[in-house]
Amino acid sequence: MALWNSKLTIGADYFIQKTEDMLLSMPQPSSFGLSDSPTLNAGTVENKGLELSINHCNNVGEVYYHIGANATFLKNELTKVNGDRDEWTGFNPHGKGAITYAKTGHSIRFFNLIKSDGISQSEEEINAYVNKDGNLIQPNAQPGDLKFVDYNGDGQINDLDRQDCGSSIPKVTLGLTLGAEWRGLDVNLFFDSSLGHKIYNAQYYTTVYNEVTGNQYAERLNSWTENNRNTDIPRYVKGTDNNGTNWSYIDRWLENGSFFRLKTLEVGYTLPKAWTNKTKLQNVRIYTAMENLFTVTGYKGYTPDLGIVDADGAGTSGGSGVMTRGCDDGRYPTARTMTFGLQVNF
Repeated sequence: MALWNSKLTIGADYFIQKTEDMLLSMPQPSSFGLSDSPTLNAGTVENKGLELSINHCNNVGEVYYHIGANATFLKNELTKVNGDRDEWTGFNPHGKGAITYAKTGHSIRFFNLIKSDGISQSEEEINAYVNKDGNLIQPNAQPGDLKFVDYNGDGQINDLDRQDCGSSIPKVTLGLTLGAEWRGLDVNLFFDSSLGHKIYNAQYYTTVYNEVTGNQYAERLNSWTENNRNTDIPRYVKGTDNNGTNWSYIDRWLENGSFFRLKTLEVGYTLPKAWTNKTKLQNVRIYTAMENLFTVTGYKGYTPDLGIVDADGAGTSGGSGVMTRGCDDGRYPTARTMTFGLQVNF
């Protein structure tokens, strides 16, 4: 839809995209005699969403400006799995337990983890966390350990208490462009953002679960102690972890992956025609372009903009392929670049 002689345009599209017999690597039982995960026609994925866009341009005196924004809202669901199974596993950091799953009714590669519910502050709090028979739900817990949610209600914490803790697929993606021109000077900016998704920080998990003498995150200095109770970082565990505070398949390692980034900034100046005509040149423009100037995010890793783990220099300790997207096993940080250029038209 266009208004004001096309100075303002607005667009909206609702879509349903169904992908049948998608190709994915699927782990097979050892009885099949296969040492790897063969690529199979795994099932059907449905994407539903809404795309919105708005663009405006105008002249104010000698200034021409343009503004554009777009947003995509997406819901992803695995609706069918081919064969007798209704689920399969994905990323498995250092073989310590798979954390991404594909299961009908859920987003593809959702994070299937045990949820934590804060830190147990005292023996009294641990002893008060009991099942219907009065037995301790976490009998091996100590003050400073994580308290876990008994999701299936069986009175104990184990692998059956996993639940859907979110997905690496953003619920909303945004784009914003800004630009202006005045007397040969031009400025253009592009911002992008992804919201509502999760990242599994495998680098963080690997550093912590080893519990060895070596480099650690500085935040470990804020670990729970009797004299430091106002913290969300559990106590330091050396050796055997009987409570599961350092299990791979808990939400301790799951972080908010939302970010807002200035992706590109370009500034240029086009020389006046009176100058270029004397040199028999049609057009001369000097410019500088900058990328990844800043990113606003709460994620601890190098970058929240993650692909699959076998790209961008990522490690592959937990596997590779589509089921690893959103799992940070270490990768090259996004480079901040600045270039200068000269455009000449003869």
